[in-house]
Amino acid sequence: MDALYWKETTGVSWWRCPVFGSNTFLIPDPRDPGSKCVMVDPGLDREGIEAFLTASGLVPSLILCTHAHFDHLGSAAYFQQRFGIEVMLHADDAPLLQKANFMLMVFKLPQRIQLPQPTLLQGERGSFASGARRFAWRHSPGHTAGSCIFETDSFWFTGDTLFTRGLALSRLPGENPEQLRATLRQLSSELVPGRTIFPGHAWPGDAGQVAIDNGPLRQFLEAVPEPAAARP
Repeated sequence: MDALYWKETTGVSWWRCPVFGSNTFLIPDPRDPGSKCVMVDPGLDREGIEAFLTASGLVPSLILCTHAHFDHLGSAAYFQQRFGIEVMLHADDAPLLQKANFMLMVFKLPQRIQLPQPTLLQGERGSFASGARRFAWRHSPGHTAGSCIFETDSFWFTGDTLFTRGLALSRLPGENPEQLRATLRQLSSELVPGRTIFPGHAWPGDAGQVAIDNGPLRQFLEAVPEPAAARP
């Protein structure tokens, strides 16, 4: 199923950036679906995302970043300045944001990015409105300390916390597999049919089907952590 399918069935436009295959989503305002939108995770492909916006006819009124890895906010500062809009990011990922260009060097990528000036979300849960659309957010640490899931209607924008296929175990600095396991166990009871998962990479999908078909996720949730080594 391609990006056009998801736009037709959910109203959410989807762009897959060629750099790291990260997803950018445009969520239309229900009162003005042909004009205003909320942008989720603008990655490194600024030119592609800009062309995507032009083709869609949408203008972002807010940017949501599920976490502070460069492939999910590489273009956030550009669009923040161009449209004069907020960028939302959890406070626990503020230190990681400052390391974005260092991580680009580690990955031997030539790009360097300007950092956005984010509005920092505090705590475990919250909600806000953008136009006629209401969003809830929840802190979902593990992949990064400040990873978040954003929810509106029956849509979950999960970043690299929850994939429809496989797991987001990257072994990058700041990742905590046991914390991720705890987060995913909390979410597992809410993987129900009719809820759509929009992940940071690969395809969106129905949450109920994810619970059935994502074998690596089930195995990860069922695994028992090894006990810490005893001190001599």
